[in-house]
Amino acid sequence: MSEGETQTWPGLRRPLSHLPPGYPAHSWAAIAGRYDDGRQPAMHRLVEQIIASPYVSGVFGQTSHLTLFVSQTPEVSRTANVLRIEQTPGGRIAFEYIEAFDEPRRWTRECAPDDAFATFERFLELQKWFVQSPGAEPPPA
Repeated sequence: MSEGETQTWPGLRRPLSHLPPGYPAHSWAAIAGRYDDGRQPAMHRLVEQIIASPYVSGVFGQTSHLTLFVSQTPEVSRTANVLRIEQTPGGRIAFEYIEAFDEPRRWTRECAPDDAFATFERFLELQKWFVQSPGAEPPPA
């Protein structure tokens, strides 16, 4: 593979130049502090659940205004290969995953605040962001 290219799946190479620059991830403690002002208690609770989960070491976050961006890499794009999470004006939690292939696909869900962490876990499972080692305990349900 030459410099400036990345392997996205077997047989397909894409230049990295098509992706916008990413932003350094924030620490999860800093992200929790961002939502600790009482304006979005459901987002604060979700971030606290991510921090307490086994996933915390394998996902990276970044915020912009009140939106949380979650990525698999420490440099977080806000427009490609990123899970965007925000609280709607009605108090629900909206998830949107944006892929960066030739024809971007989107995965979207909206749920009640009490279902936010379970929805986050379903996303991780669906996208296979974590692979269970043979004989390892599965992540908590």
